[in-house]
Amino acid sequence: MLGIRMRDLRICMCGVFLAAFLLCITGTFWIFQRTFHAQLEHAFSHPRVFLLDAIFPAMAFIYAAAFWTVWKEKASARMWGIAASTLQILMPLYQIFRFSRIVWRCDAFVLATGIVGLVVFLRPYKRESYMDDSESYESETDDSNPD
Repeated sequence: MLGIRMRDLRICMCGVFLAAFLLCITGTFWIFQRTFHAQLEHAFSHPRVFLLDAIFPAMAFIYAAAFWTVWKEKASARMWGIAASTLQILMPLYQIFRFSRIVWRCDAFVLATGIVGLVVFLRPYKRESYMDDSESYESETDDSNPD
């Protein structure tokens, strides 16, 4: 694929997941602070507010799990990568259809990274050699030649 190894693309997506996690954590603290101050001023509000407060921590958890598993190259990295990439696609699409607006550059970037992430993580993993040669080191050494 254009000379780019899938492992390199997974590592790039790992950075995207880290950035998304940090944004979600920041959003979580901001929303919790606003909700707390609103509760102090207006007594108890509608339970839907608490549901909305739970969305950012849930997204942060998914992005953090995707980042960690991809970074550590765990077996579950594919599943978490697909989940996080699907979130990357659903967020801009929700904003586009909910608010009936055109795609902004930021939304287009998030949508594009989600699509790239799905392509990267939906492809079956194969063990990539870290050597540049197509043959492994063991096949280059021949024990039948006593020289």
